[in-house]
Order: sequence, then C-alpha cells, then structure tokens
Amino acid sequence: MKTKTIITKSIGIILLFGLLSTNFGCAALFDAELDGQDIPRDENGMIDFKKLEEQVLEDFRNNQLVAYPQHFIETSGGFGLNSTEGDSETSFCIGAGYNHRISKDNFNTASYLKGFATHHSQSADDRKLNVTRVGAGYTLFDRASKNGKLDLTYGIDLSYGFGTLENFDFKEDLTEYRGELKVGANYSLSSKLDLGVTIPIASWSQQNYESDGFEFEQQNTWIGINKDNLIMGYARIKLD
Repeated sequence: MKTKTIITKSIGIILLFGLLSTNFGCAALFDAELDGQDIPRDENGMIDFKKLEEQVLEDFRNNQLVAYPQHFIETSGGFGLNSTEGDSETSFCIGAGYNHRISKDNFNTASYLKGFATHHSQSADDRKLNVTRVGAGYTLFDRASKNGKLDLTYGIDLSYGFGTLENFDFKEDLTEYRGELKVGANYSLSSKLDLGVTIPIASWSQQNYESDGFEFEQQNTWIGINKDNLIMGYARIKLD
C-alpha cells in the first residue's frame, strides 16, 4: 500500500513538472511570436486567450499586412488610339469615384460598393463623341502578395450616360445604358495611396440617338479592349 502511494505521488510530481515545463515552453513560444510582449493573464494568473488573440491580431496588422480601408476615393484616366475605316481615332476617359467597404476586413479580401462619374471622348477626322456617365459598381480586392502590397481586382460597373455625337457636322443627342466586367491589379505605395489598373473583359451598351425628332436605338456588345473599352489607370486615396 505504501509502495502504491509512493508510486502515485511520483507520477503526480512527474505530471506536475511536465505541465510546468509545457506552460513555460508555450510562454516562451508566445513571447517569440509576440516579439517580446508580455503574455496577457487574468486575475488568477491564467493566460487570457481573448486578449492574447487581440494582441496577436494587432501584431499581425502592424507587422504583416495593411488593413483594407473602410473608404477611399479614386481618380482615373485612360487613353487609346484606334483606326476606323482608315481614319485615325483618339479616345480618352477621365473619372472619379467613392468606394465604401461592405465586407468584414479579414486581411485577405475586401468587397466595395462604389459610385462614380466619368467623361469619355472619341475624336476622328469627321466624328466626335462625348459621353458623361454616372453609375455604381462592385469591386472585389483579393490579396496577391504576403506583404499586402499587391491585390488582384474583379469588378462590375453599371452606368447611365448622356452626351452628343457629331458626324459630318450632323449632331445628335445621345443617351446610354451600359454594363462592364473588369479585372485589374492594385499596388499600395503607402498607407494613404494606391495605384491601380483595370482591363475590360466585356461590356454591353444600349445607345439611343435623337436629332430633329428622328430617333433610333443601337445595342453593342464588346469583348476586350477597344475604343469604347479602354484600359484605365487609378490613383486611390485611402480615407481611413
């Protein structure tokens, strides 16, 4: 009986030392992961895992990835040269927009809704087109690098446009409904400024022309880049 008691106590002491060594080993590991920060503990001296999680996430934010902003504004511009029936044609587009994050920031992806306005102009020898578009869109940012500097972007834009078409001195009023699918990339230059580019995959538009009581409608579907679908460059200013 006495021998059994001694054996039981010995096992208890061994387990106790094992637990203590494991505890100190974990503490050393946490210290290494937290770059020397103190391990948060509760009033009983036990590890406070909730505070520890917050501490690890804060360290992750500060040292690994930059959080996606809640809001940002962007300015954009695009330029293109085309040839239509032997005539050279120049296209350019400028715009601005506001973006609001609708997803919870998990440092890997973020979804944004945006409102935007652009002005698109085409000019050829005997043809001039000017369209102002206002619309809304959705953009998904997807991390492409571990340091959080580079994102791939995927988006869809819907817009309403109005403007004029001049063709051989004949001027028509124009209204338009338009949808576009885009892919792109975004690079973070600093905590406040990103640069990006988008490339059109496909677009659809319905254009209505009117002049002197005469009206007609035209629908177009484009795949890829052309005079109506320009590669656009962006400067994105983070608000928070």
